[in-house]
Amino acid sequence: MREKLSLSIYRSEQNPLAMEFHCRDGRVFGLPYNHLLSFLHEANPDAELQPNAPAERILLSFATHEVVLLGWSLKGIVPLLCVGQLASVHVADIRYLATAENAPFVRDMSIHPVSSK
Repeated sequence: MREKLSLSIYRSEQNPLAMEFHCRDGRVFGLPYNHLLSFLHEANPDAELQPNAPAERILLSFATHEVVLLGWSLKGIVPLLCVGQLASVHVADIRYLATAENAPFVRDMSIHPVSSK
């Protein structure tokens, strides 16, 4: 059973086998939890250069892909990652940011294959 935590984040108490990433263009990526190598939550370095840029960034490194989430209150995703309960991430329209209050809000997402060098 999934629980909607915000416009962007769904949680599952049953420890899902994969995370779903719902992109703005309608594509859905599923990446297995057992391929998650590391994650990093940090301030978005572009926020200083662009006044309307999202304040935070999460980098998810999987064995085959890298996922970058940009938004606000993203630190709320970290506990879900630590216990394997992040079920799905959805990009939300910026016009709904005011309704998000302090809940995680993902404005942009990019997913790229890891280059084999």
